[in-house]
Amino acid sequence: MSGGGVASRLNNLAHPQFLDEELSAMVHTTASYDTCVTAHAYTIRAMRHMINNGVLGIEHGYFLDKDLAELMAAKGIYLTPTLVTHDAMATPPYDQFLNEDCSKKKCSRSRFGLERSESCLRS
Repeated sequence: MSGGGVASRLNNLAHPQFLDEELSAMVHTTASYDTCVTAHAYTIRAMRHMINNGVLGIEHGYFLDKDLAELMAAKGIYLTPTLVTHDAMATPPYDQFLNEDCSKKKCSRSRFGLERSESCLRS
């Protein structure tokens, strides 16, 4: 995770969770196994931090803007928006997974993420 998630009230989406040196070690180690690092990232700051350190995939990416989408395309970095997970979490038995505060955070991110993903795909 490059930034916080929706499942924790104490995890801020914008707070970086790895140093450059840690990311470099992850990227180099996975490359030696002929695979790559993907990162859980919502914000532009978190995504840029990951991209600048060699991560080749972004999961979620809900705050993606056109400039970053173009950079990702130029570098061959893929986006997995995972929008379906939010729909699944709204149905039983998964609808009981998050507490009320986290559920509100998830809903606001889901709506914004869908709008932003559609916008980036159109451009």
